[in-house]
Amino acid sequence: TNGLFASGTVLTMLVEKGLSRDEAYDVVQSAAMTARKNGTGFADEVAKNARTLELLGEEGIAEATGLERHFASTEAIYERLEIREPRKECGA
Repeated sequence: TNGLFASGTVLTMLVEKGLSRDEAYDVVQSAAMTARKNGTGFADEVAKNARTLELLGEEGIAEATGLERHFASTEAIYERLEIREPRKECGA
C-alpha cells in the first residue's frame, strides 16, 4: 500500500496540530494520490509538504505512518479474543 493505510492518522494529527479538516484533507489526499500514481511512499509524499513538515516534523510523520502505531494493540486484542499465537499468514 506504500503506506496509504496511515492517511487517516496523518489527517487526524494535522487537525490536532491546527489545520482545518479541509486543509488537512487536501494535504493527505494530494500525497495519497501522488504516492499511488507514482508508486512512491506515502510518508515521503507527506514530507514534501512544507506546512505538514513544519507541523509534524520528520519524527511525527514517521510516527503517524509507522507500523508500530497501527499494530500497538495487537497483543491486547489477541488476549481479549483468547488467541494464543498470531497466525503466521497474518504477518503478525
